[in-house]
Order: sequence, then structure tokens, then C-alpha cells
Amino acid sequence: MKKTFFFCPNPKKNIGFGYCPRPHDHVSYYSQVVLNGHCEIPEPKPDCETLIDKYHSIEILKSETIDAIQYLDCHRVQGKKVVITGNFKLGIEYSANEPSQKVHYFECIIPFSAFILPCIDNQEFLFPQDFVLDEYVVHVCMEDLQLDRISDRLFNKVIVLMIWLQQKNDIPEGGKDCEFY
Repeated sequence: MKKTFFFCPNPKKNIGFGYCPRPHDHVSYYSQVVLNGHCEIPEPKPDCETLIDKYHSIEILKSETIDAIQYLDCHRVQGKKVVITGNFKLGIEYSANEPSQKVHYFECIIPFSAFILPCIDNQEFLFPQDFVLDEYVVHVCMEDLQLDRISDRLFNKVIVLMIWLQQKNDIPEGGKDCEFY
């Protein structure tokens, strides 16, 4: 059975391969982030002949709430936003036309940040002032990863992440300690 990392707010256990919601998981709140751009083979590594494989890991650096203001029907409302920051680490394994060593590897570290707001009837609102983030677990799901070689040293990447919160009370008993399940 393949184990999937279960993200948790404990800073010592905040790196893994991601966790996508399964049919029985309750997604309390979520946001999506698109990461695009280029990854370049660093010097002195040789040029790419063929892309062999790609790997990834996700690291949550910080999850916090910030105070915010919103205006609804010309009335000022105070509340909170959830802000998540982290790194998406993309590892690229490739072959080079080099007799001494054919297979090479390098990593691109792509920072990301997202904010999460509750959505009601397709309208985003602030969390209430008494919202407690510690009652939730932050998950990151890699929904899509596209990697195309555009030159001997350059790759184009498009990564879609779903960052979601799950209330701790909704987590199956085996996963409440932020371990693999």
C-alpha cells in the first residue's frame, strides 16, 4: 500500500508528497494555486538529452491567520484570512550525452503562497474573528504537473495545487496524530 503524507501544523512534520481529498474526506475550505514558469539546469551540469522522470515534494513553511477588513453592503466587517506559504520542490532526472555519467538530477524550488476564505453562494467572505486555525489540518494536493523541455537547458512547468483545510474532528482516528495513513 502506498503511503500518502498527511500534512499537519507540527513544524517538524510539514514536508511530504501531498495529500488529495478522497471521497470520504470532508474539505472544510480550499484554494487553488497555479505555479508556472521555467526551471533551468544549473551550471556545471551538462545539457539535457532526454527527460527521464520528475519527482516532487511539498513543504509548508507557515500557516497563519491575519486580520482583515471587508465591506458588505457598505458596512465594514472585520475578520480573518488564512495564509499558507510553502515550497514546491520539483526534481528532474534527465540523461545527458556524456559517457562518464549518463543520468543527472537537479531540483527547482518553487515558492508558493495562498490565502483561503470561506465561500458561500459563490461569494468569498472573511472568517469570523474567533476562527481558530489550530482546529484544522492544512493539506496540499498536487492536482496537475506538466513539464516540457523547451531547450537543452530549460524546462517549462505548470503545476496546479489545491490547498485545503480539514477540521481535525473530521479526520479518521488513525490520522489524528499527523502520521502516514
